[in-house]
Amino acid sequence: MLEFGAVLQSQRELNFDLLLTLNSGRPDPHQYIGTIMRTGEAQNYGKYSNPKADELLSRGLQTLDVAERKQIYAETQRIYSNDVPYFHMYVINSFDPARKEVKGYIPQASQYRPSLRHVWLDA
Repeated sequence: MLEFGAVLQSQRELNFDLLLTLNSGRPDPHQYIGTIMRTGEAQNYGKYSNPKADELLSRGLQTLDVAERKQIYAETQRIYSNDVPYFHMYVINSFDPARKEVKGYIPQASQYRPSLRHVWLDA
């Protein structure tokens, strides 16, 4: 067990045998796939490199066509499922329960929990 600052330092220095980190879903697949699996990216701690995947990720950034992007990122996932550059142990399903009395709460597509500063009960 390390203090979180030490974990981040170990990541930057690639000083680890096994790295367990927390990641959450993000609204755009490139925000996750592209940042941890693209050659040269700062968060690609395993130094994974696949020219075909890099080419697909570049194409994914260049198009706004949703159907094309879906196809591109599906193909990158097929590549990763064969290469297995990372092993994801589990995924947490996130639910945002609410009642009609809860006002001001805005669920986040990123699954990060927003501040409750502007949330109130209207009972």
